[in-house]
Amino acid sequence: MKSLFQAPPASQIAFTSEVKLTYWYLLAPTLIFLCFFTSAITWPLIPLILGLSFFWRFPTKKTSQTCYWIISIITACTLIWVAGFSREQFPWDWFKHWAVLNELSRNNWPVLVELQGSTYYLRYYFGAYLFPAFIVKLFPFITSKAAFCGYLFLGYLLLSKLILERHRNYFYAIIALFIALAWSGADVYAEHLLRALKGLPSTPLLGIHSERWAYDNLGLSIEYSSILTALIWVPHQSIPVYIFILLILQRHQLPLSFLAATFSLLAIWTPYGMIGALPIFTWLLWSRRLELQSTFNLIALATFITTSVVVAIYLSSDMPTGGICISCIPHRLLRPSNFFFFLLIELGLFFLVLRRKIYKDPLCLISIAMLMALPFLYGNTSDFVMRASLGPIFLLVIKSTDALLEAPSVKRKLALAILIVILCVPTSANELNYFLGSGSSHRELPPFDPLSERASAQFAYGANYSASEFLEICGWKFLPQYFTQEKPKLLRSP
Repeated sequence: MKSLFQAPPASQIAFTSEVKLTYWYLLAPTLIFLCFFTSAITWPLIPLILGLSFFWRFPTKKTSQTCYWIISIITACTLIWVAGFSREQFPWDWFKHWAVLNELSRNNWPVLVELQGSTYYLRYYFGAYLFPAFIVKLFPFITSKAAFCGYLFLGYLLLSKLILERHRNYFYAIIALFIALAWSGADVYAEHLLRALKGLPSTPLLGIHSERWAYDNLGLSIEYSSILTALIWVPHQSIPVYIFILLILQRHQLPLSFLAATFSLLAIWTPYGMIGALPIFTWLLWSRRLELQSTFNLIALATFITTSVVVAIYLSSDMPTGGICISCIPHRLLRPSNFFFFLLIELGLFFLVLRRKIYKDPLCLISIAMLMALPFLYGNTSDFVMRASLGPIFLLVIKSTDALLEAPSVKRKLALAILIVILCVPTSANELNYFLGSGSSHRELPPFDPLSERASAQFAYGANYSASEFLEICGWKFLPQYFTQEKPKLLRSP
């Protein structure tokens, strides 16, 4: 009976230093949330989580790739620079990032703010902002911008290191990291083709945010983000999901209880991203279902799933609906041509690179099935499709990178590399120039052009936005998405 409560032997575990750090990186916001936001009824989860985490304190696996840390630091610095920290100019979603972070940093917890003469509770999945805000409260001389920059830097660093550590060969590791960051759909080609067919003027070759091409040209509120765009535009959701996918790909070296914990921790970071990763996690549970006979694994699973349920109950309080439209599916299935074109542009490269692995590898099959189904589910915004697709897309990107590097001949490797460069790099280079140019190419377009919309053309200048300033700029229609007058369930009294 004693063995049922024991964690797996340390000799079977591949806990590198970056794996340990990623766990605490993901865990910190959940612990802060339980300690300072929720009512006392949820507090028993805190010692349970910390106690279970003790079982994963295995000796760190020794690795000799010190240069991987250096490459990861350089990559993280580059992404911080692209995001806009050095220029003080950030893309559209950063109005929200700064507003939520600043309200968390400036107000008592739980957060209450005055908006339009009424008092509102902050109700949002603010995992990425909690630890930086906590640091600002502990050390008031640290600005929220500096704290957030540091936290994102650590996330970028750990993500890069996990990608590099998948390969023993330095050259292959660098190629894998480059492909992961440069991967995208053939959005640029679709944008130019459809604009030409509609008689719209041509756009600059670089500096255009073309990932909304389906909405602008086909009227479909769907979008699959490139890896670079997701890391810059929505780092609060992409970083944790990408980390989870990389840990899943190490599933044979990591205990089931640990993987279940990391999945559950996504709840406070990205509910939609968690939903998108759910089929992958479900397959993991099924494939390792015999391990559920362990009492330790059952306790860990129950604890962390309960924690994610607590977060879900909090987020569901007075939450606006319409993000998903199930009833729309039959109508959309009767008009599949535009959806087929979207899937061809966004997923075609995966079929060319992975070929038979698409249906032979269960993880690839689950991911591609998810990505083919998601466009038919979009609601009144593209948020659900964009965020739920993060995990499946990244998994296929990593699998495609493996397929390239494991190709049996140099000729095959070269052919795949050329294919990836031709189809991926133009869109990612376009997005890179868009971020570095702060959307200036969009502001030069005539007002009637779909690409001149504010969400693409307007950047946040500085980091001192409040909730009211954010809503004044982006629109008060977003108020119910972030704030509620009704006290969220399980939230402690202010």
